[in-house]
Amino acid sequence: MQINNFVVNVKSLSERFFIEPLGDLHIGNKGSDKDKLIERIKYIENDSKRFTIIMGDLADCITVSDKRFDVKTYDPFLEEPDKQYGYVIDALRPIQNKIIGIHTGNHDETLRKKMALQLRASSMSEDYIAEESDWVQKVCRELNSPYLGLSAFTRLTFKDINGQVVQFKIYSTHGSVAGGRTGNTINKLEDMIKFFSADIYLMGHTHKFATDKQIYLDISQRGRKLRKRTRVLGSTGGFLDGYKENETSYVESRNLQPSRTGTITVSIKPDQRSLSIHS
Repeated sequence: MQINNFVVNVKSLSERFFIEPLGDLHIGNKGSDKDKLIERIKYIENDSKRFTIIMGDLADCITVSDKRFDVKTYDPFLEEPDKQYGYVIDALRPIQNKIIGIHTGNHDETLRKKMALQLRASSMSEDYIAEESDWVQKVCRELNSPYLGLSAFTRLTFKDINGQVVQFKIYSTHGSVAGGRTGNTINKLEDMIKFFSADIYLMGHTHKFATDKQIYLDISQRGRKLRKRTRVLGSTGGFLDGYKENETSYVESRNLQPSRTGTITVSIKPDQRSLSIHS
C-alpha cells in the first residue's frame, strides 16, 4: 500500500477538472491499441484541466521464455521488456507533469519476480535486485512520477491563488477480479467501500468499463446539519483489443466478452465538492 499526495494549483476552485485513468496498456501484445492510447494521451496533454493515473499492466511482459508466450500474439517490434517499457516512457513523457501516480499490475509483477530470481542466482545485492527487477519503478523514476504499487491512497489537493484548498481522497488499485460479468466488477468496487475510505474509487485489471455514483448521508462538522455527499466508483477499461481480424488472443480462446478500448473520466468541481463519472 502506497500513500501519495498530489497538488493542483488553480486560479479558481469553481473550475471543473478531470481525471482520465490510463490502464491495462499491454504494450508488446499485438492487440494493444496503441493508436487509441496515443489519442487519449494527446487529449490529456491538450487539456490543462485534465490529469491521469496509470492503472498498471503497462507492458504485456510475456517473453519467449514465458510459458504464456504465443508467437501469434506478441508484437515482434516490441518483443523485449526494455522495448515495451521504453515505448511507455516515450508515450507518457508529454504528460509526465499530469500523472498523479503510476500503478504496477499483475503482468508487471510477474516479470519483476522472474527477473528478481534471475538476478538472485547471480549473487547480486538485494538493493540492486530490487532496483533492477522493477520496470515500473524505472518508469516512475524516468518520468519523475509517484509509484503507487498495487494499491494506493492519494490525497488530491486543489489550491487556488488565495491559498484556499479543497481535498479529495482517491483509493486506486490495479485490482484482481477475474472474469465474470460487469456486475461482478461493480460488486468488487462496492466491497472496497467497506475497507477503504475515499471519495473516488478506481480499479483496473478487468478491461471492463463500469461506473457508479453513490449518494450517502453525513452530518456537518459541528453536527447540526444533514449533508448529502457523493462518491464515485469506476473500472477503468483498457487498451487490449481481444478480437482483431486475422489475429488471435487469449480473449478469443476463452470466448470472453468483446470490449472497446479507451478510458473512463472522473469530473471534479472542487468548490461544490461535486463528483461525477462516466465511461
